[in-house]
Amino acid sequence: MERRGFQSAVAPAILLLSFLLHIALLYQLSGTPHETFFRHNPAFDSSRFINDAQLISDKGFYTSTDERRLPPLYPLLISALGEDGYGLPIFQSILNIASLAMIYRLALIYFGWRGAIIALTLGALYGPLYLYGMTTLRASVITFQSLLVVMLLTINGNRRIYAGIAGFVMGLLMLTRPYPLSLAALFIYFVYSAVRNKKSISRSATFAILFAMVYILLWRPGGTGSGELSSVQKSGITGHFLSGNVLDNNYGYSWHTSPEKERLYKASEGSPLKAVGVVAGEIAKRPADYAKLYTKKLRMFFGSYEIPSNYNYYLYREHIGPALKIPFVRFGWIVPFALLGIWVSFGAQGASNREMFILPLAWFTALFLGIFIFIIQSRYRLPIVPLFLIFAGGGIDAALKIIAERNRVKGVFLATFLALAFYFCRFDYAPLPAPITGIDYRNLAMAYAQSGDESKSRFFLAKSQNHLAK
Repeated sequence: MERRGFQSAVAPAILLLSFLLHIALLYQLSGTPHETFFRHNPAFDSSRFINDAQLISDKGFYTSTDERRLPPLYPLLISALGEDGYGLPIFQSILNIASLAMIYRLALIYFGWRGAIIALTLGALYGPLYLYGMTTLRASVITFQSLLVVMLLTINGNRRIYAGIAGFVMGLLMLTRPYPLSLAALFIYFVYSAVRNKKSISRSATFAILFAMVYILLWRPGGTGSGELSSVQKSGITGHFLSGNVLDNNYGYSWHTSPEKERLYKASEGSPLKAVGVVAGEIAKRPADYAKLYTKKLRMFFGSYEIPSNYNYYLYREHIGPALKIPFVRFGWIVPFALLGIWVSFGAQGASNREMFILPLAWFTALFLGIFIFIIQSRYRLPIVPLFLIFAGGGIDAALKIIAERNRVKGVFLATFLALAFYFCRFDYAPLPAPITGIDYRNLAMAYAQSGDESKSRFFLAKSQNHLAK
């Protein structure tokens, strides 16, 4: 009884500590010059979400306007909670805690209590989860929605009520950030389930009906994104796709335009389907160069470095949010054990247990491809991290069992596997010049200058100039 009581208390304690850490970081960041500057700077995505939210507040959600260019749900959320103050970050912090709870619950189903506690602990010690919970970016919302879909379809069996709620959530996810590959993965999963069990046909239909209802009722068309490429990016899916598949000095991590991207965009005529054909033609012409690009992108995706965009995790950790200096785990420490967990799921668990891993792995594959073909950045990678955490819990648990067995053959395999995986996932900030760049320091200098703190502004401007001169 004592052991069972201890086990039931561990997970809530970890969740409580994580929530307190969210609150501590919120206290440190709220109302500070850099937080305000980054949120409202026109060059950053946060301002684009806020602009759409203001249009919704001023003109109404169902009023058509070419000025609104983003999927509607996150701006609608901002307009409801307010662009300033504590409403949005507290809401996103609660979603983060709910995501951690679902990580624990799913890992408990797949790998038992020890694997679940390991997965939860790793999640509670993943720093970017906290940073993106505090920012006016949709990463935390997407992560929660994605996990909830998997959770509902895992625990429901063939009950239509859970499938219907999952369809509702999937509709909200597609209206927050479209993930058509994940929708395709669910379609394949439902077809597979229906072939094995006819009850799944009604479950699939319920999912589809609820998804369609949400999407039709809430979908609002955005702007066309027509015109020449801006100095930063081209709005829309075509520009994002080309940014991740163009041979320039950005290596698939940045939206910034280049002559090569300009050329491919004009060839595609702004059409996503034509852009796929254009890139396929470029790959056929230069296969070796594209093989190097995609190898580099694999390293960037699986590596420990949190590739920045608007918000640099390392800048916040070193100079803005002291709470982020807690020794958090790195993504590159999670991945090797997650890969081991995936291997264990299909190799060592036995045929009777393999079927329950089909859904999370299908979702995992769809999310990975949906991220990989676009831009590799920390905030885009966040929604797939929970699946890595779940399998890492199983992988570490399996590693501990192998060590306890003292089987030399398994021990050598484990050591070799992990050594190679850790080497591949090592911290590597190339093609950026450093984890914190001169541009990051310049943004911080501008934030302090805008607030009237000339001393800190000069300090960070000097650091910016030193970095840019290298």
